[in-house]
Amino acid sequence: MSSGADEYEERLTLIGALRWMRDSFAAWFATGWLYIILWTVVAGAFGVLMYIDGKFSRGLAEGASIDPLSFQVMGWVYRLFAAAFLMAAARCAYKGIKGIWTFRLIGIFASVIVCLHAFGFGFEALADRRDQAMSARTVAELAQTNHTDQIAALERQKDSLRADRDGDVERLQASIQGIVSDGLNNDALADVYRADQTRITDEARRKIGAIDDQILGLMQQANSAESSATVIEADARPWAPLFIGMAQLLTWSKEPTDWAIYLCAVGFIIFWVLLGESLVIFLPERIYAMHLKDAEARPKPMEAEPGKVIIKMTEQEAAEMQEALQHYAKLREGHLKGGETNKRRTRQDTKRLEANQYMEKRAAKVLRQRRTGASVSDISKSLGVTPAVLGLEMRQWLTDQEYVFVFEGGPDPQGDAGENFSSGA
Repeated sequence: MSSGADEYEERLTLIGALRWMRDSFAAWFATGWLYIILWTVVAGAFGVLMYIDGKFSRGLAEGASIDPLSFQVMGWVYRLFAAAFLMAAARCAYKGIKGIWTFRLIGIFASVIVCLHAFGFGFEALADRRDQAMSARTVAELAQTNHTDQIAALERQKDSLRADRDGDVERLQASIQGIVSDGLNNDALADVYRADQTRITDEARRKIGAIDDQILGLMQQANSAESSATVIEADARPWAPLFIGMAQLLTWSKEPTDWAIYLCAVGFIIFWVLLGESLVIFLPERIYAMHLKDAEARPKPMEAEPGKVIIKMTEQEAAEMQEALQHYAKLREGHLKGGETNKRRTRQDTKRLEANQYMEKRAAKVLRQRRTGASVSDISKSLGVTPAVLGLEMRQWLTDQEYVFVFEGGPDPQGDAGENFSSGA
């Protein structure tokens, strides 16, 4: 007998599980997956910002007499409170507890602190990149300027040598012309002046050639220095392509300045920090509110009144109970027609009669409470049953008009009082 009951209960459990899979599994899976993704987003952002808070706060005490660990721990404390204060305020509002504005006010201060931590961390990284960019370009400009100045000085020295050479040659040439045209026998002196001209010209050419060699060497060194500076700058390219692209769009220039790139990077860091802080500060409170709403939507277990028992039924069990009630009603009718044949049947009939009287009183009570304005849910709760079970019970003991009046909001079959109540409801 017990094995059959166990088998029946097992069959009902399997049917209920299959029905739940058909009706509720998709919604349950989608909702669960949504919560997993949202909490993963919060956890990832929270972990990164916790690292930033600890790193930046510890750096504030580096080199001081205070232990940097104390600053680091305090930074973590601020982050934890900033992530939880809105959820605490929502919990207070949900439970009707005082202290909402206490959490919010302290949370605002904590949020400002942790935002400044993140801003300081990002700006510190950008400052290092800015200094690298400025120093690389300054080195290249200084090297190029130094070589240019030396080449210009050598060119001026060449011009001075040419001017001195031309002056000496012209002076000697004038002396030679005077000697040749004076009619005296002193042409040997003119040959001496011609030899001086050749010597002066050769010496000037030699000096100018030496200067040209120096200029050529300086030009080679300048090209080498410029190439080296360019390679260093290219190898240690300080700016991310995103920042350069933003600066190109905002300045509409193919080669934006370092300051333009730096300002675009600052704007991006501000946006990045504010978005990350929003994910950690505001998103958990919204997810928590969703959880509270889901908890309200779940069916709450009914509490039975003292001395009464609540019977939970599925739709199939309710149908089986209705069928059983109909069967018992037919049996009762047959027994009444057959009459009493012995004491046992008399006692059974008496019990059935008492049951009938009980159900009639129960039906009258339902009608009376419904006419006073009580809802079906309130009536069911006072009788210790669910509305579905009450409907099955009263189906046998109320007329069709009374049943429509009680459970479907129809007019009261007794007249104006019921109609007025129905219209008022």
